[in-house]
Amino acid sequence: MAPFLKLSTVYVILRPFFKPKPGREASLEADDWEPNLENGEFQGTSPGQAQTLSTESHPHLQFDKTVVSIDLVEPGDQVYCVSTFRPRCQQLTWML
Repeated sequence: MAPFLKLSTVYVILRPFFKPKPGREASLEADDWEPNLENGEFQGTSPGQAQTLSTESHPHLQFDKTVVSIDLVEPGDQVYCVSTFRPRCQQLTWML
Protein backbone atom coordinates (compact mmCIF):
# COMPACT_ATOMS: atom_id res chain seq x y z
CA MET A 1 0.00 0.00 0.00
CA ALA A 2 1.63 3.24 -1.12
CA PRO A 3 1.17 6.42 0.90
CA PHE A 4 0.08 9.66 -0.78
CA LEU A 5 -2.51 7.96 -2.98
CA LYS A 6 -3.37 11.09 -5.01
CA LEU A 7 0.24 11.87 -5.89
CA SER A 8 1.02 8.23 -6.67
CA THR A 9 -1.99 8.03 -8.98
CA VAL A 10 -0.98 11.18 -10.84
CA TYR A 11 2.53 9.80 -11.26
CA VAL A 12 1.27 6.46 -12.63
CA ILE A 13 -0.96 8.27 -15.14
CA LEU A 14 1.77 10.70 -16.30
CA ARG A 15 4.70 8.23 -16.24
CA PRO A 16 4.22 7.08 -19.90
CA PHE A 17 4.87 10.62 -21.10
CA PHE A 18 8.40 10.85 -19.66
CA LYS A 19 11.61 8.88 -20.13
CA PRO A 20 15.07 9.13 -18.61
CA LYS A 21 17.67 10.96 -20.68
CA PRO A 22 20.29 8.67 -22.26
CA GLY A 23 22.95 7.69 -19.73
CA ARG A 24 20.90 8.92 -16.78
CA GLU A 25 18.53 5.98 -16.31
CA ALA A 26 19.40 5.60 -12.61
CA SER A 27 18.73 9.25 -11.72
CA LEU A 28 15.46 10.40 -10.20
CA GLU A 29 16.23 14.11 -10.61
CA ALA A 30 13.64 16.02 -12.67
CA ASP A 31 16.35 17.48 -14.95
CA ASP A 32 17.42 13.96 -15.96
CA TRP A 33 14.01 13.13 -17.47
CA GLU A 34 12.52 14.38 -20.74
CA PRO A 35 9.10 14.28 -22.43
CA ASN A 36 8.32 11.07 -24.29
CA LEU A 37 5.66 12.06 -26.80
CA GLU A 38 6.42 9.36 -29.38
CA ASN A 39 5.48 6.39 -27.20
CA GLY A 40 2.56 6.48 -24.78
CA GLU A 41 3.14 2.95 -23.50
CA PHE A 42 2.00 2.37 -19.94
CA GLN A 43 4.92 0.70 -18.20
CA GLY A 44 4.06 -2.53 -16.43
CA THR A 45 0.98 -3.30 -18.53
CA SER A 46 0.07 -5.94 -21.05
CA PRO A 47 -3.27 -6.66 -22.74
CA GLY A 48 -5.67 -8.58 -20.52
CA GLN A 49 -3.55 -8.18 -17.38
CA ALA A 50 -3.61 -5.85 -14.38
CA GLN A 51 -0.95 -3.16 -14.25
CA THR A 52 2.16 -4.17 -12.35
CA LEU A 53 4.10 -1.40 -10.66
CA SER A 54 7.78 -2.07 -9.99
CA THR A 55 10.94 -0.20 -9.15
CA GLU A 56 12.08 -0.66 -12.77
CA SER A 57 8.92 0.73 -14.37
CA HIS A 58 8.06 3.41 -11.78
CA PRO A 59 11.32 4.34 -10.01
CA HIS A 60 10.06 7.56 -8.43
CA LEU A 61 7.59 5.68 -6.23
CA GLN A 62 10.58 4.17 -4.36
CA PHE A 63 8.76 1.00 -3.34
CA ASP A 64 11.69 -0.17 -1.22
CA LYS A 65 11.12 2.86 1.06
CA THR A 66 7.40 3.58 0.81
CA VAL A 67 5.38 0.37 0.57
CA VAL A 68 3.93 -0.97 3.78
CA SER A 69 3.30 -4.69 4.07
CA ILE A 70 1.78 -6.99 6.66
CA ASP A 71 3.39 -9.95 8.36
CA LEU A 72 2.79 -13.52 7.24
CA VAL A 73 -0.85 -14.42 7.84
CA GLU A 74 -1.70 -17.90 9.04
CA PRO A 75 -5.14 -19.56 9.13
CA GLY A 76 -7.10 -18.18 12.08
CA ASP A 77 -5.21 -14.84 12.18
CA GLN A 78 -7.19 -11.61 12.04
CA VAL A 79 -6.18 -8.67 9.87
CA TYR A 80 -7.88 -5.30 10.26
CA CYS A 81 -7.85 -2.89 7.36
CA VAL A 82 -8.25 0.77 8.22
CA SER A 83 -8.68 2.66 4.98
CA THR A 84 -10.90 5.31 3.46
CA PHE A 85 -10.75 3.31 0.23
CA ARG A 86 -13.12 0.48 1.13
CA PRO A 87 -12.66 -1.73 -2.00
CA ARG A 88 -8.97 -2.08 -1.10
CA CYS A 89 -9.94 -3.58 2.27
CA GLN A 90 -12.31 -6.00 0.56
CA GLN A 91 -9.57 -7.03 -1.87
CA LEU A 92 -7.16 -7.58 1.03
CA THR A 93 -9.72 -9.73 2.82
CA TRP A 94 -10.28 -11.77 -0.35
CA MET A 95 -6.53 -12.34 -0.80
CA LEU A 96 -6.22 -13.72 2.75
